[in-house]
Amino acid sequence: MTNIKFEYLFRDENNYKEYGEVIFSNPKHLSLEIIKKNITDNLIEGSWFYPDSWRIPKFSFHSVSIFGYNDCLWYEFIDVSKTKKEKNNITLIDEFLKRIDKNKTLGFSVKSQLGRPSTLLNASGATNFTYLIKGKQLSEDQIEEIHNLKKYSDKISRIKEFGSSLIFDKVEHPIFESNLQTIDFNFDKILAEILLLYYTNDISSENTIHKFIEKITTTNSIGYNLEVNSSIYELIMKKFLTDYALGMRAAEVWKRDYQATGGYLVVRKDGELICYHFYFAKSFEEYLFRNTKLETPDRKKHSFGNIYTENGIQKIKLNLQIRFIK
Repeated sequence: MTNIKFEYLFRDENNYKEYGEVIFSNPKHLSLEIIKKNITDNLIEGSWFYPDSWRIPKFSFHSVSIFGYNDCLWYEFIDVSKTKKEKNNITLIDEFLKRIDKNKTLGFSVKSQLGRPSTLLNASGATNFTYLIKGKQLSEDQIEEIHNLKKYSDKISRIKEFGSSLIFDKVEHPIFESNLQTIDFNFDKILAEILLLYYTNDISSENTIHKFIEKITTTNSIGYNLEVNSSIYELIMKKFLTDYALGMRAAEVWKRDYQATGGYLVVRKDGELICYHFYFAKSFEEYLFRNTKLETPDRKKHSFGNIYTENGIQKIKLNLQIRFIK
């Protein structure tokens, strides 16, 4: 019978270490709770000692597919630091990679659930999408009436009631537009359609990424051959979320220079760490796809939401921000 060995090493801020291993002889009956209990028991027996108190560190394995390696997985958290340039602030040494490159380290992006859920894509002027107001030209009185409405859904509804419609024009920032094209040449149009759906929707539970993808798959405005691949919109969105999670930024040219090469570490509300490892790409993509939503950023800060005229053409900007649900 195949044994599976988990090796662990924890290090605190004073460089105190605790190392050990747990061997499981029946991998078919493994569960996350069994692994956690056995390693925790080992830590207790091994005297995880602090001068002022006894403490057992909290941790969690996320993916059952981690058991697919019938040998050894060894995770060592070695550094926590923040810089202005890099948001990825935990380095992880992985024994599996060390067999290929003994000097290989992985950067992990850290997201905390201790307060408000983190943003995946932060709003900025670069994440504005411009729409043309086509149809009947709006009068100054009509524009003022629209501006006085508080809800964006009401603003867009009133534009339509006045005989006009919103047609996507462009992504405001040329670098962000180029970055989106690395995902798919039509991806700016896909995001623009999702944005318009979001700003016309008043039901918060419907503002999740995966529900918007369900809707645009039904309409299929891009005209993909869904008979061949009915999941193409979902796959494209997952690619975007993954790239953004691992280093893409709206105003920086994206060359797939992944910063968070390992994946995500999520600090749960109970203090436990969950590792969404990039090795297990499907689990990582699914986590991002099922746990993100659109939200409305600060209108004044990012200069969007008001009708303006440029070269005789009336336009309006809508802004993109994506936040984790949990």
